[in-house]
Amino acid sequence: MKYRPICLLMVLCAFSLNSCKDDPALVKQREEQKAEIARLEGEMNILSEKINALPADRSDELADTKKKVELQYEDMAKLEKDITTLQAKKRGLEDEFAQYQRKYPVNR
Repeated sequence: MKYRPICLLMVLCAFSLNSCKDDPALVKQREEQKAEIARLEGEMNILSEKINALPADRSDELADTKKKVELQYEDMAKLEKDITTLQAKKRGLEDEFAQYQRKYPVNR
């Protein structure tokens, strides 16, 4: 049992000394990965700029405008109805005035 921790320590030292050397294939792979990460970050920056340059969503504005147009059409219909009513009232008043003029003629 005394020798077990020492053996474990020796194995760990061997692994650590062996891992200190950089394998050329791993170095090449790491450099390729760094280059790929840089390329992808560049693409992400371009895409985020494109997203920021997009026009704002105006669907709420469009819905509000449609509501306003609808209200204006309703107001126009009401005003047209009022015009029709007022024209009928005008004709009635003109008839009354014509009757008044016949009843009370003005001598000049």
